[in-house]
Amino acid sequence: MRTLSPHRYCERSEAIQDLSAKAVWIASSQGLLAMTEQEFIAVAQSHAQQN
Repeated sequence: MRTLSPHRYCERSEAIQDLSAKAVWIASSQGLLAMTEQEFIAVAQSHAQQN
């Protein structure tokens, strides 16, 4: 069985953490976009009702 040197293990661990952080950022961004879209729709409907 092949084992990773401590240095290579650290690089792999950092790469996994980086991917995880990117996934969290993407999910957060998607949530913010969804909220922005919902707010936009609500404002547009409010303006349409006023006219």
